[in-house]
Amino acid sequence: IKALKVHTKLEKISLRGNNIGTSGCLELLHLFPNRNNNSRLIALDLGENDITDEGASILASGLNNENSITHLNLSNNPIDTKGWQALANLLGSSRSRLKSLSIK
Repeated sequence: IKALKVHTKLEKISLRGNNIGTSGCLELLHLFPNRNNNSRLIALDLGENDITDEGASILASGLNNENSITHLNLSNNPIDTKGWQALANLLGSSRSRLKSLSIK
C-alpha cells in the first residue's frame, strides 16, 4: 500500500484478495484524494480482504472527507451491522461523492 502513495495518477486500484484487514484500511486513508495530495483515485476494489466492521468504519470516515472516490467494492468481506451502518451513513452524506458501493 505504501508504494501506491507515489503513484498519484492512478484512477483505479484493485487490491482484491490481499488480506489488508483493518491495518490496511488505516494505510489506505493516505491514498484517498483530498486537498492535501494530488491523488486522482476514483475507484477502489477491496473485495476479499478480511475487512471487518472496524475497517469499514475507518474507510467510511476517510471517504466522508470531500474526496473524489466514486466507486468502492467491499464484496466478500466479513462486515457486520456496525460496518454497514457506517457505510450507509457515508452514502447519505452530502460530503461524500461515493456513487457505487458493491457489497455482494
